[in-house]
Amino acid sequence: MSVCSIGVCLLLSAGLGRRTEAQDSVAPDSAGASTASVGEFTLAGTVVNSITGEPLRRVAVEITGASGGMTLTDEAGHFLFEGLGGGRVLVTLLKPGFYESETPGESGVEVGSDSHPVVLKMTPQGAIAGKVTTRDGQPLEGFHIGLVTKENVGGKAMWVERQNQSVTNEDGEFRLPGLEAGYYYISVDQSERTTLGRRGIPNAREQAYARVFYPGVSEVRAATPVEVNPGREAEANFALTPEPMYQVAGVVGGQISGLSFSRKAGTEEDYKQVVSSADGRFQVRLPAGSYVVTGSTEEGLELSTAGASVVITTDNSDLHLPLAPKTNIPVHILTEHAGADNERTLAPAVAMPPLRMQLIARSGLFGTSRWWTTESGGIDDVAAGTYTLDVYGAGEWWVKSAQSGGVDLLNQELAVTDGGQPPPIEITLRDDAGAVTGTVAGVEHWSTVAVLLVQARGKKNYVDTTRMIRGSFRFGGVAPGDYMVVAIDHGEQLEYDNPEVLNPYLSNAQPVHVPPRGTATITLNLTTVGR
Repeated sequence: MSVCSIGVCLLLSAGLGRRTEAQDSVAPDSAGASTASVGEFTLAGTVVNSITGEPLRRVAVEITGASGGMTLTDEAGHFLFEGLGGGRVLVTLLKPGFYESETPGESGVEVGSDSHPVVLKMTPQGAIAGKVTTRDGQPLEGFHIGLVTKENVGGKAMWVERQNQSVTNEDGEFRLPGLEAGYYYISVDQSERTTLGRRGIPNAREQAYARVFYPGVSEVRAATPVEVNPGREAEANFALTPEPMYQVAGVVGGQISGLSFSRKAGTEEDYKQVVSSADGRFQVRLPAGSYVVTGSTEEGLELSTAGASVVITTDNSDLHLPLAPKTNIPVHILTEHAGADNERTLAPAVAMPPLRMQLIARSGLFGTSRWWTTESGGIDDVAAGTYTLDVYGAGEWWVKSAQSGGVDLLNQELAVTDGGQPPPIEITLRDDAGAVTGTVAGVEHWSTVAVLLVQARGKKNYVDTTRMIRGSFRFGGVAPGDYMVVAIDHGEQLEYDNPEVLNPYLSNAQPVHVPPRGTATITLNLTTVGR
C-alpha cells in the first residue's frame, strides 16, 4: 500500500516482505536520469508520527531508483540522501510499532534540481488485550485467541480469519499487538483439550469449550467488532461456559483415512474435532449439537454427510455415518462462432477454449471459492450456501452467457441447498472477442497501478482488472461493446466489486469502444485511491 505526501509515493512497510515487493516493482526512470549527470541531486525529509506530529528517530528509509540507497532518521526525524541521479523514486519506511499513513498526493517524485524537503508520516500500531475466565472468574490457560479482519480479496470485501494470534497465559490473559486502526472480530477457541466437570468425582464427565466471538456469542452474525485506534489498546474480556462431552463410536463405510466433525452455529462452525478411523470404525468425544461430518478416501475423493444431519444428544456406541461425495456442479461449455449462421456447438474437451471461472460463497462470514477444473468436468466440493459466479474469457473468446437452470449467473446468485444438486452450469462463449491495450501517462514502471475495465450490467458492474507490465497493460477476451477504463494507484485496495465504491472513480475513467475482433488503444491518467 502507498502513502503519498507532497509528491512522494510511499510504500510504508510493516515487514521485509513488502519492501522486497517494492524493490521488484520499481525501476529507475531512465528518461529523467538523462536530463542531468548522475550524482548531483539530493532528497531530504522528515518522518513524523501521524497522530502526535512528533519526529520519529531511527526509521529505516530506503529509496529505489535515482541510484537508490538506505539511511536512518536522526534524533529530529530527519533523513538525507546525497549524490542521487535524476529520476523517479519510490520511498519505503520501516519502523517496529508503526505502519503506513494514507495521505493524498501524486504517485511518485522526480529527484532533480527543484526537489524540496518532504514530510512523511507513520502511524503507531494499536493492540487488543483481555482476559478469558470461567463464569465464576477462574482463569483459563492455553486458549487460542483468533483475529478476524476485513480484507480486499479480488475487489470483494471479505472477513478473513487469522488463526492463533495469541494464547492465554496462566492468568487467562492475552494481548494482540501490532494492529492497524480498524475493526476486528475476536474469537476464543479451545477445542483440542478437555477438562473434568467435577474434579474428585469418579467417572466425572469431561467438558469442553466451543469457540465464541466477543462478547461471548457462538454465531458470528451476533458478534460485536472491537475498534482499534492508532497507538491505543482496546479491551476484550470473555467469560466462558463449558459443555459436557459425550462418547460417540460407530462405523463408516469405505476406506476413510480420517473424519472431521464440525458443529454448525448459524452459517459457521463453533466446534471441530478430527479423528482417525481404523477398518471403518471410529471413536470421538463431542458436545451436543448438529454436525457435518467429512472425510476422504485413499484416492482423494471428498465425502460428506448431507448437511448437519448427524445429531449428538447423548452417548452413542453405534453411530452409522452415511457419507456420500460432495456436490459437484457439472459445467458445459458451448461455443458460438461469429458468422452468417452463428453455428452453436458443444466444445470438445480436447479443444477447450481458455476460461477463468470460480464460484464465490456469499453466505457466512468467511468467503470461500471453488474453481472450475477441466479434470473434474465441473466445480467440486460445493457446500450449501449462496454463490456468485466469476467467469472471464481470454484470447478470441468472450462470455456471452452463464446459466444454471433458469438462473442468469452473470447477474444473479446461485443457491445450493443441503443435499441438493443444482442444474449444470452452461457457459456460452463467442469467438469474436476484442482487446483493450494502453499506457498510463507519466507512470511507466509502478506495479502498484491497477487498471480496471468496467461495464454496467444490470444491478452490478462487469469488472476485469490487470496490472501494468513494463509501462503498459492489456485486456484480452473482451466482449464487443462500450466500456470505461480507469487506472488507480494501489487500486488493489479498492472494493471495486461494490458499485457504490467504484462508481465515484468512474468520473476519471476513459470511455472506449471495443469492436468485434478489434483492439482499442488508449492512454489513461492516474487516479489515486481516496480521490
